[in-house]
Amino acid sequence: TVIAAHAANQTLYAKLPYDSVKSFEHVSLLVTSPLIVCATNALAATNVKDLIELAKAKPGQLTFASSGVGAAAHLTTELFMATTGIKMTHVPYKGTAPALQDLIGGQINFMMDTPMPAMLPQVRAGKIKALGMASDKRIGIAPEIPTLIEQGVQVVGGTWVALLAPAGTPKAIVDKLSGAAGAAMRRAEVKER
Repeated sequence: TVIAAHAANQTLYAKLPYDSVKSFEHVSLLVTSPLIVCATNALAATNVKDLIELAKAKPGQLTFASSGVGAAAHLTTELFMATTGIKMTHVPYKGTAPALQDLIGGQINFMMDTPMPAMLPQVRAGKIKALGMASDKRIGIAPEIPTLIEQGVQVVGGTWVALLAPAGTPKAIVDKLSGAAGAAMRRAEVKER
């Protein structure tokens, strides 16, 4: 499962066919990833401070995309706006790919999403620009990108992928799955990827 389906939806929707805590046995956290802050190349911002100044000068006029309502990208951008006192207009998409295409094309101004597999390659190809990383420290795959914290914005946001089993799964099975997942995640080729 991912953060939106498991954690965020529980707080966003009054009724779900499952309970995030009671309906599952937690097997293993598989992957975590911070969000990268990117802008269209046409936006007159080269860092997060510039973005904040532009948004303050034009309240509600800048647009930000997300991969969907309640996604980590959406919620982290809302936190970013609340923390900095800015207002931008949310444009939700049905996934990262269409949002990224509109960012590249300049139909939207800004978005946050995971660096890999989509965002960082587009930054490195010069199709969009990175303004910061929503992490507590710089990350190994993009050490050249400063964090929001380094730029004076106390916001950290990211996403995760976890392995869950249905509630009531015997502990021996959960433990075996957890051990197998841990072993797989420690394999060199998996770490590299």
